Amino acid sequence: MDMVKVLLLLFLSLPLFSLEMHATYRVEFGIFGEVARAKATLQSEKGHYRIDADVWMTSFLSKKITEDLQEHHISIGDTLSGLYLCKRYEMHKRFGAYRTDTVYEVDTKQKALYKHYREYKHGKAHYRYDRRLPYFGRDDLMTLFLNLNRRVVEKYRPARYRFSVVGADRKAGRVDVEIPPKSAYGEYASLLGKLRDGEWYAKVIMHRKLYHSKRGELMVKISQKSGMVERAVLKDIFFFGDVRIIRER
Repeated sequence: MDMVKVLLLLFLSLPLFSLEMHATYRVEFGIFGEVARAKATLQSEKGHYRIDADVWMTSFLSKKITEDLQEHHISIGDTLSGLYLCKRYEMHKRFGAYRTDTVYEVDTKQKALYKHYREYKHGKAHYRYDRRLPYFGRDDLMTLFLNLNRRVVEKYRPARYRFSVVGADRKAGRVDVEIPPKSAYGEYASLLGKLRDGEWYAKVIMHRKLYHSKRGELMVKISQKSGMVERAVLKDIFFFGDVRIIRER
């Protein structure tokens, strides 16, 4: 479900010493209220890290539409010069009679990215493939923002950044991040709240039809102090309103 991709782009930069950190988000969809939750845990020590993230539906409607979708994502890699560099990214999904396992392996020597996909129906193998993807990257859907606070130095100067993101296979992994001009701050504030000390706005463009939005444009408010997204909005979906993602702790 598209909201899973949105949630996985919400875990931002944290200190790179031995630690264990947690983040919890809820998702609200227009007039329907809460529809899903996500929880992530980051463990970092001695030059290595691991992130585990779970996403699950919480409302009757979302469970019905997604066949009670549940997802578990894992990112494993190295920490170097303040960056989280992915070596392996896994996505495990369960819905209805199906289970899917997707594993991305990053070959840093050959600068190659491999995808392994397995699909099961009623517990039996149903479909599979293994392929080399036509792009390469060290950020994945969970570490993109872990690195963003360090890569975007001028957080209040309008600019556009392009990333190749493991797991964002459409458009060869392309994800764009835009820093808006101050003339757009009124619109951002109306959706995300006004900036407090050390916070900044950005727009993440995933180049996919998130809930049928044309490019999957996600507006976010980020805290430099905590290093996390405080609030995010995907605007005007059908006639139901906005998708809102809110950090609880």
